[in-house]
Amino acid sequence: MKKIFLAVLGITMACTMQAQQRQNQRTSSVYITATGNKNLQVSIDGSVYNLISNGTTSKLNTPIVSLAAGMHSLTFTRPNNNNRRNNDVTTQFNLRRNYDMYINVTSNGALELIEKRKSAVATNNTPMSTAEFNIVMRDLRLQRNTQSRNAFLTTTFNRSNTYFSAAQVVQLLQQVRLESDRLPLAKLSFRTVTDPNNFGSVYSLFSQANRYDLEEYVNYYDEDLVVVDPDINGAMSETNFNNLYRSIKNEYSINAQLTGITTAFSTQGNRFTSSQAGQLIQIINSESNRLYLAKLSYSRVVDPANFSTVSNLLYTQSSRDELRAYINSGGVVTYPNTRTPMSETDYNTLYQSVTAQFLPYAKMNYLTTTFNNETYYFTVAQAKNLIQLVTNETNRLQLTKSVYGNLVDRGNYTQFYDLFTVESSRTELNAFVQAYRD
Repeated sequence: MKKIFLAVLGITMACTMQAQQRQNQRTSSVYITATGNKNLQVSIDGSVYNLISNGTTSKLNTPIVSLAAGMHSLTFTRPNNNNRRNNDVTTQFNLRRNYDMYINVTSNGALELIEKRKSAVATNNTPMSTAEFNIVMRDLRLQRNTQSRNAFLTTTFNRSNTYFSAAQVVQLLQQVRLESDRLPLAKLSFRTVTDPNNFGSVYSLFSQANRYDLEEYVNYYDEDLVVVDPDINGAMSETNFNNLYRSIKNEYSINAQLTGITTAFSTQGNRFTSSQAGQLIQIINSESNRLYLAKLSYSRVVDPANFSTVSNLLYTQSSRDELRAYINSGGVVTYPNTRTPMSETDYNTLYQSVTAQFLPYAKMNYLTTTFNNETYYFTVAQAKNLIQLVTNETNRLQLTKSVYGNLVDRGNYTQFYDLFTVESSRTELNAFVQAYRD
């Protein structure tokens, strides 16, 4: 009886530890540092924290942990010794899933917000032995064409209780010639990898655009949402689907991509797995467009029991609830509303208000608050002119990310490149755009 109790206790503790690991992946930490001997108090979402000074810098004694993804309010309070009143400065920042936030207050009062990706959490699973892996490699090489190799690896990566090291995954994917075929297989393989911190070796198999796509998938990966062994009877063949995916992905404009996916889901003879539908929908970043496409795709999937892989592409609960209500009621799909940029009169008034802010930090704070207003929409040209009023490049990059969700012409975002003098800023902006979710 004692042995049974100990076994149950061990299983319970293991499950608890795994659940805690998953929770740690879903939440983020915030680190705050102020340059100079600043007597600052910090409030995040109403909770107050004191910065500890060592003479040259002030910082939090420990990071603020377990903050959920999304918008958070941030207030700096600096006691004013002259009139004994506090000077409060309030702004907002956005935490992305799987990223930590490092907030720096510079010596001249400017605010820097720097995102850093969290390290992956290692699993307790054991990769396939060398002997077993050699058999898998042998069987893969026996496949005579691309379609059969893709199908073999799809089945292998979907098989439960089958695990690989990142190095083994690289060897398997190297047997697939086309990057467009490798990419969905690489995404599928991530579930099986026992050393996710080494998954960067898989990125090396891809060009920059596909690498961003794969990194985006890994950043938002949640093992609780993975569906294994879907019923693919009657769905579009992998060859035809890959051709369709490539043709839509290669469209120059977002509107053309949206039209291509709409046509695919509206064509009577087309059938997709939920996984295929999700891959097409992921091409589009806008939440409203994704919701529209998810509704449109439902009548075309062959495995509706796995449709959670599509609904989980929506990052707001209200969108998921609307999709669920649509499925339950058999409603009619309506095209999402278009956005209208700020009028010239309102924009000119806003521009004058920003220029009236004397301090760099005040301009940064004013624009941050403005860009976080979900009712304001801008063209890239309008946003660029506003951001140019801020001189610090790190702040410019943060503002460019902040305004991206409010742009009416996101396809023109490369016009922001002129704001930056170093290539790393352009690269970081491009990575943010590729991983963006409304």
